[in-house]
Amino acid sequence: MKAKNILIALFSSVLLVFSFPNFIEKTTVVHTSFLIWIAWAPLFYLVIKAKNGKEAFFTGFSIAASFYLVSLYWLCNVKPMGNFAYVAWLLLCAYYGTLTGISAWAVRKLKGRPGIGYILSAPVIFTLAEFVREWAFSGWPVLTPAQSQHQFIPALQLLKFTGISGLNFLIFSVNVIIAMYVAGEKPVMKKFEGMAWLAIFIMLLFLTAAGNMPASVPSTTVKAALLQPNIDQNVNWDANYREYNMKIYKSLYDKVAAEKPDIYI
Repeated sequence: MKAKNILIALFSSVLLVFSFPNFIEKTTVVHTSFLIWIAWAPLFYLVIKAKNGKEAFFTGFSIAASFYLVSLYWLCNVKPMGNFAYVAWLLLCAYYGTLTGISAWAVRKLKGRPGIGYILSAPVIFTLAEFVREWAFSGWPVLTPAQSQHQFIPALQLLKFTGISGLNFLIFSVNVIIAMYVAGEKPVMKKFEGMAWLAIFIMLLFLTAAGNMPASVPSTTVKAALLQPNIDQNVNWDANYREYNMKIYKSLYDKVAAEKPDIYI
C-alpha cells in the first residue's frame, strides 16, 4: 500500500475511533460523534481507487481491525479471563476486520456489473455486514454506526420503523457519496442503481421525519432508576462475594427509593 493510502486509511480509523466513546471521552457523552458521517468516506475512497478486490479487502480489513483494536482495548481488563483476554481481543478484532474486508472486496468486485454501482452496493453490503456482525454466532451489537448517534435524538426516531439498519444505511450512504465525489465517480441518478438508492434514501428520510412528528395519542412519563454498581471484575463472578455484591445493589436501591421510580434497571 502506498504511503498516501496508508495515511488515508489511518485517517479513517482515527475518525471511526472518535465517533464513539474512546480512551479520551470514556463517558456516553461524545462530542465528536458527528464524525461518523465522514469516517467511512476515506475507506470507501480507497475501495473505489483499489486496483482489484484483493487490495480492497486488505484496505477494509486494516482500517476496521485498527478501529476495533483501539475501541475495544477495555476487553483486556476482563480479569477473570486472565491472559486469554488479550487473545480474545485480538481474535475478535481480526474477525470484525475480516467482515469489513469481505464487504469492501464485494463492493469492488461488483463494480461494472449492469445495474450495480458504488452508490447502491456500498450502503447495502456494509449494512448487511453490520446485521451479520450483530447476529452471527449469537452476535455482539457493539460499535455499529447507528449507535454513535445516541445523542442525536431526531435521527434515532428512524429506529422505530427500521431498527438500526435504516440509520446505518443512511450513514453509509452519506459516506459513499462523499467518497465518490472525491474520487471523481459522480453517481448517475438516471441509472438503475442511482434510482434504487434514491428511492431507499428518500423513504428513510420520510420515515425519520414521520418519527419526529408529535404523537397522536397521549404519552406517559416513566421514571426509571439505573443502578450501576461498578463491581470489580475480580470478584464480580466469585460466589463468595455474592452477598457483598448484593449489598452494593441494596445500597444503590436505598439511595433512589425515595424518588419512587416506576422501574429499576
